[in-house]
Amino acid sequence: MRRLLAGASSILLLLSAAGCDSLSGPPDASLPPETDGISAILMTALDAQQDLYDNFWDYDQNHIRFTPQGYVSEHDRRQQMIWDHGIMIFSMYTLWFALEEDDIFKTDLKNKLTGQWEFMKRNFTHDQLTGNFGSAPHIAVDDSGWGAMVYMIMYDITGDDYALEVCRELITGAYDYWKDGDTKKGLWYSQKPPSQGYDESYGTPGDNRFKSMSSVGLMYAALEYTLVTGDRALLEDTVNIYNWTEENMLRNKDVTYENGLNDGSSYTITTKDNLYWMDFNEDRAGRGERFGPDGGTRPGTIREAGSVSCMFANTAMGAIHVLLYEVTQEEKYLTRAAETLRAFNDSPFYSSNGVYVNDRDAWANAMFIGPWVRHVLTLPDVTQYDKQRVFDTADSIALHCRTENGYWRGGWSGSPTWDAHASPTQIMTSATTVNMLTAAALLERIEAGS
Repeated sequence: MRRLLAGASSILLLLSAAGCDSLSGPPDASLPPETDGISAILMTALDAQQDLYDNFWDYDQNHIRFTPQGYVSEHDRRQQMIWDHGIMIFSMYTLWFALEEDDIFKTDLKNKLTGQWEFMKRNFTHDQLTGNFGSAPHIAVDDSGWGAMVYMIMYDITGDDYALEVCRELITGAYDYWKDGDTKKGLWYSQKPPSQGYDESYGTPGDNRFKSMSSVGLMYAALEYTLVTGDRALLEDTVNIYNWTEENMLRNKDVTYENGLNDGSSYTITTKDNLYWMDFNEDRAGRGERFGPDGGTRPGTIREAGSVSCMFANTAMGAIHVLLYEVTQEEKYLTRAAETLRAFNDSPFYSSNGVYVNDRDAWANAMFIGPWVRHVLTLPDVTQYDKQRVFDTADSIALHCRTENGYWRGGWSGSPTWDAHASPTQIMTSATTVNMLTAAALLERIEAGS
C-alpha cells in the first residue's frame, strides 16, 4: 500500500516570498505556504532534490560543486569527471518530467541545468568532451556513456546544437576506441584491445580482459540521438553492440565454456531467467571464470553490495529495447522489452519485501529508473504491481535513507551494508538514491494522465 511519503515540504519554504519565480538559494526558516495540489510523493521528491542542491550545488556560480572522487571540495577549481555530476543531472532530469510545464520548480530546473551546461563547456575542452579516452573524463566505457547521456539531456533542456555535436563525436570515438576489432564483438570496459596496446594504469593486461554492461549508456544515448536528429550514422554500430549483448550477456540459454575456468576446466551455465550478467571475461586472469560471464558459476549471487548482475543494466536494456522499436518499428524489440520487464520485476533477487535491491552499484543503480518509468512502465502489459515496485522503493527510501545532514544512503531497505562502500556524502550515492524518489513522482504524474 502506498503511503504518504512526507509532511510539510521544506523546499516550499523557498516560495514563501510573494511573487517568487525562481529558486536562487537555500531555504530560509519560515512557515511553508499553501501546499494544496502538491502530492506527498512529489513533495518528498522536491525535498530530496533540495537536499542535493543544499549539499552539492554552488548557488553563486550556478553549477554543481567540484566533486573529486564524488566528495565536495572547497579547494579544487576544475572538475575532472563528467559522470559523477551526471548522476545528479539524471535525477534532475527525472524530476523534469514529473513537473507541469508552468511549474516554478521546472523553471528552476531549466535555469540550473542551463547553468551546468555552460559550466561544462567552460571546464572541459572540446577534446575532453568528445574523447581523451583512457584518461579523465573518459577513463572507461561507462564514463563515456554517462557523458553522452548528459549531452542529450543538455540538448533537450537548452536546445544547444553543440550538445548534439559532442554527443555524436563522443559515441563515434568511444565505439572505435573500445571495440574488440569490430563492434559486432562488443566493447571492452576499460582496457584497450591488444592491437592498440594496454594501459598499465588499470593493472596487468590479463586482469582487464572483460566487456561490460556499462556500454548501455552509449547505446541508449546513441538511440536518443538517432530519434532526435534522424541521423542514423550511429545505428549500425549500436545494433551490433546490442546484438552482442543479447547473445552473450542475456541469461536465457544453456551454454558451456570449454576450458573456461582459470584452472583449465569447463563449466556450463543453465540459468534462464532473462536477467543480464554484468561482465564478460575473455582470457581474464585473476577471476574464477577466465572465459564467459564473470560469476557464471554462481548465478544466484545477486544481493545488496555484491552482484553478478546489475539493476542499472537490466533497467537500461528495457529502455533500449523500446528505443530500438521506436527507431526501427520492429515488434521484436517490444517483445524483448516485455520480457525484460517480467524478468526484472519478477526476480526474487531484486525484491526485498517489494523494495528494489540496490545490488551492485550504489553510485549508479537508479540512473536508468527515469527511462524505465517513461519507456517501459508505459507499455500495454504493465501491471499495477510493476508500478508499485517503484512506489514501495521510494517509500522505503523516504523512511530509511536520509541522514540528519540531508544526504541519502544506498541501503534502500534500511540496511547499512552499503555505508562502508558508498558514502552518502558522495554525490553519486545520494543522487542515485534520490533518483528513485523523483521516479516515483514521475510515475505518479504518468498515472494521473498528465
